Amino acid sequence: QVNAADLRGVVRDESGRVIAGAQVTAREKRTNFTRTVTTNDAGVYQFVALPPGGYELSVEAPDFSRLLVSEFTLTVGAALDLDLVLRVGKTTEEEVVQADSQGIELSRTSLAETVNQRAINNLPTSSRNYIGFTLLISAATRDNQPKLGAAPTSGLNFGGQRARAN
Repeated sequence: QVNAADLRGVVRDESGRVIAGAQVTAREKRTNFTRTVTTNDAGVYQFVALPPGGYELSVEAPDFSRLLVSEFTLTVGAALDLDLVLRVGKTTEEEVVQADSQGIELSRTSLAETVNQRAINNLPTSSRNYIGFTLLISAATRDNQPKLGAAPTSGLNFGGQRARAN
């Protein structure tokens, strides 16, 4: 289990060549949490264990315009791949783009879903407990097995797993 997200990608120029040594900065917009990394010789940047939230990403490299990805969301457990393209220009120029808010996760094969605060506030549920909201995820079902012994189960099955194994 994780309580953070990963973000990685490749920085290229318009012709497709990788850009080594570019400064990539991720900033969580609500808390102003900021982290900066530098692309390696293959143009790859990687942020590990970023707190979930709404981010903007800026990229700067000598002889290229500054790129600002204005808004995207990282959810708990996300492993988002976001490749970036810089245009040749003055470092004082800025290009603003908007990322697909869902992003593409190429490295994770598991099923995951985040129930956000808006859904918690607005969805009709029969009860206000975690089980009611967990059942919104397609891989979760109620545990209908008979109780065995004194140890209770979690009350939920995930992906066909027995509730006692959660």
